[in-house]
Amino acid sequence: MDKLRDVQIDLSKWAKTVKGKKGETRKQLTKELECLMKEHRNDETLAKIIDTKIHLNMEIEKNKVYWEQRARINWLKSGDRNTAYFYNCATARRRANTISKLLLDDGREIHDASRIHEEVKLYFENLFNTNGVANPKEILEGIDASISTEMNDALLVPQRRQDQMDSQQFFSRRVLNEGKEVDSANVIIIVLLPKVQNPTSMVNFRPISLCFVLYKLIAKTISNKMQNVMDSCIDQVQSAFVPGRLISDNILLAYEILHTFKQKRTGKRGIWR
Repeated sequence: MDKLRDVQIDLSKWAKTVKGKKGETRKQLTKELECLMKEHRNDETLAKIIDTKIHLNMEIEKNKVYWEQRARINWLKSGDRNTAYFYNCATARRRANTISKLLLDDGREIHDASRIHEEVKLYFENLFNTNGVANPKEILEGIDASISTEMNDALLVPQRRQDQMDSQQFFSRRVLNEGKEVDSANVIIIVLLPKVQNPTSMVNFRPISLCFVLYKLIAKTISNKMQNVMDSCIDQVQSAFVPGRLISDNILLAYEILHTFKQKRTGKRGIWR
């Protein structure tokens, strides 16, 4: 994770450098073309003018493609160059993806970015916070054990090279066998998706977490190991874990049963629950 962070910093510096050079190159070619147009016309000057125009048009095309990609627009509205149009699209998109103000529960409205960040963090900490269970043993006493001693021993078997290949993970042995810290791989990015247009309150946002590929690989390795004992832990009525069946299938089935009962005109009367 530290390497990824270093790469991100280096790429940001490189992008700023390339972006600055791109503008300087276009300005320099424009000045060279203006100077060449004022000189006496001969074969050598005409060749330089043509070459400069070609390079200038290439820079203009690169700039247009850059803003087209930033705006995520795949079509041209009108004209030969729509840099201003693409720039406006990118600016509007960035503005729409930014929380510029937030309305608090007490009616106050904040605009400062740092305060908005703190309020968002505090909101979700309070929302997902829990005091835990006082004594979980009392709850587990009424649940029969599903994992036998043999299954538990199989789950504790050290990682093998084949397990790595199955999940495309080349660091799982170091993490699962040697007990190395995986805190850096468990770092996620929280993204807020608006539920309504122009959201101003935290209740108008839905959070999703974006995890790194390393985390998904570790989770895949663990799930592959648990797959052999899952059938002993899951009841047959839990449709979410039945291969080829969706959770929504039960909902549709219940709806169809109720619909049939409503349309039924013959038979005995009774109660369905």
